[in-house]
Amino acid sequence: MSLKKFGEALAAGGKSMEHLSRGLGDAIASLGENLVKSQQIRHESARLREQQDFLARFHEEEAGRREAAAEADFGRARRAAEHQAALDTAAAELAHGHSLEQEEHRARCQVLMHAELLQRNADQESTPFSYSPDRVRADALAAGHDLRRPVLLIAPFYSDSADNSANDERPTEFLLALHHAWDRQPWSQDMGRLTGVFRRPLRMLDVDLHTTRQVLGDVPTVLVFGEIESNHRLWVNVVGWHLTPRTRGPDDSEARVTGVDPGTGDAFRLILPPIEIPPDGGPAAAHERVAFRDAVAADALLFAELYAEWFHTTHGRTPTLHKHLPETAAPLRSAMAVGSAAMLDIAAAHDRIEPLEASLRQARVYLECGHRDRALTLARQCAEELRSGDTGEVQLYLERIRRTVALLRELGDDGEAMALAETARRTAQDAILRRTIWGTE
Repeated sequence: MSLKKFGEALAAGGKSMEHLSRGLGDAIASLGENLVKSQQIRHESARLREQQDFLARFHEEEAGRREAAAEADFGRARRAAEHQAALDTAAAELAHGHSLEQEEHRARCQVLMHAELLQRNADQESTPFSYSPDRVRADALAAGHDLRRPVLLIAPFYSDSADNSANDERPTEFLLALHHAWDRQPWSQDMGRLTGVFRRPLRMLDVDLHTTRQVLGDVPTVLVFGEIESNHRLWVNVVGWHLTPRTRGPDDSEARVTGVDPGTGDAFRLILPPIEIPPDGGPAAAHERVAFRDAVAADALLFAELYAEWFHTTHGRTPTLHKHLPETAAPLRSAMAVGSAAMLDIAAAHDRIEPLEASLRQARVYLECGHRDRALTLARQCAEELRSGDTGEVQLYLERIRRTVALLRELGDDGEAMALAETARRTAQDAILRRTIWGTE
């Protein structure tokens, strides 16, 4: 081959190489571009895959969170429902238990109420009172002016010829006579009469008396009751208790006794001699029976007043009962005066009156009822005490001398009376001198 051809061939080969190089360069360039694009695609694909994975994980996690939240909500809802169910169950059980407790409490109350009613009915059957014991005591205190005078109680008379129901339903005829007779007595203000207290006679005698004293407590009381024996004979009882003074309080008021044992204390019982009851039949007998009831009432109330006299005398009042009795009842007047005068010693012992004053009053009562020897002895003792004792308040001293002198003269001891009058004259003279010269008493 010629050089030219070789050159041409080489030139042609060079062009071919140039083309080849250019092609290779373009290929390499495009390959680079493609490689970059491929890298970009791979990177983008990876990014997309990462995004997809991220989104998948996010959605998966979100789904998990939603599921967990749903499960939590469900759990809370279930627990709330279970708690509410438990509350409802507890409330139902509590309501049921409370209802049972209420029923049991109601049943217990009914049992106790029934037992109380049975006891009250039993007490009402056994008690002699017409109404409650508390009201009986309150009424007694009011009738007695709060312990300042005794209370007079009159029970229906009991007849042994009638059964209990007849005695309870139809009080005997003496009750009305006693009530009306008391209003006619001159001493009716010495006691407070309390009517309607007893619904039946005192047939269970000891028990009824004990119950009555227990209910009235420290209230000074005089009780009149009676028993009719076989419709032919009458027994009248007069009972009194708490008639003597009580200890004075620090303010000089009479202290009330609390928690008094009704089985103790000053209690007196008088039983009048048995009285024959006139028989029924005809107008004359009916008239005689009315007069008999009036006489029984007068006698019973006279002895009831004797208790009232003792009460007022031991509290410092001068005995007056004997002055209301007629001269025809001289033995009775004498006996009652001696008993009442003795009560003045109790008044002096409880400082209701001075001992000298008690002796003067006793002497006067003895004189008025014919006990002249006793009256004279006491009058002389008073005269001796007045002469030898302290004069004290002059006017009171002279007044007591005057009364003693009058007693001595009425009793026939003029010599003792004149000597005591001379003492009074000297005492009065000394008092005048002290007042006019020295200006003192």
